[in-house]
Amino acid sequence: MRILPRVVITAGVIATLCSLSSSAAAATGRFGAGVLTAEPNRATVIAVIDDPADGSCHPVGNANVAENLTAGTAALYATTDCSGTAVLSLAPGAAMEGHAFKSVKF
Repeated sequence: MRILPRVVITAGVIATLCSLSSSAAAATGRFGAGVLTAEPNRATVIAVIDDPADGSCHPVGNANVAENLTAGTAALYATTDCSGTAVLSLAPGAAMEGHAFKSVKF
């Protein structure tokens, strides 16, 4: 897993970051998480996860924007350890904003 430093960017850049896929794994591809800013169409990227393994849990901080460009479904959790019930599931290729989450499991 690679965590990128916080950088303020446009929400569309999350899609660009996520479109750069790397080596094979269970959920080949990239997942991006971020936080909406006060400026329209802008977000701070707080985590990018490359090729997550099936069943792996990744804390992402306090996010409310996500894009799943992996081959697997991403379950978003309100806890930092993927415990409890997922608040939302993102299918491969899906994106969302507005739902708070702190970790993601593939």
